[in-house]
Amino acid sequence: MLTKRQQQILDFYNKFSKKYGYSPSLEEAAKHFHLSSVSGIHQHIQSLIDKGYLSMQKNQPRGV
Repeated sequence: MLTKRQQQILDFYNKFSKKYGYSPSLEEAAKHFHLSSVSGIHQHIQSLIDKGYLSMQKNQPRGV
């Protein structure tokens, strides 16, 4: 089960990836959600990865 914020972040990542062909950076995601730090986004992304909604490519920038 996803939290409301996790669903919003997942939707943002999916829309951004479809539009541009690559994932947003943590900074772009933080800016989109009006956060002053990327650590909050990072925690949500890690939760989405742990739950199997996103995957991470190792040693790749924008590898979510």
